[in-house]
Amino acid sequence: KCKTAEDKTVFYSVNFVGQAKAVAICRGCPMIAACKEYALHMREEYGVWGGTTPKQRRKILKQRKKASLT
Repeated sequence: KCKTAEDKTVFYSVNFVGQAKAVAICRGCPMIAACKEYALHMREEYGVWGGTTPKQRRKILKQRKKASLT
């Protein structure tokens, strides 16, 4: 998980405001792409990873699966 944020719980907020804070922290991170890919690969179901919410990651995975079938 993020090493730069003082309060790591922000990455596990279930409300929009908390998730938006976490995504904002991610935007400035040089590891955002690697973090997101890790979360996608590991099928992380909770928390903000690489600037993405669980819902966004599910959508990305669905799109990737669909693209690989064509």
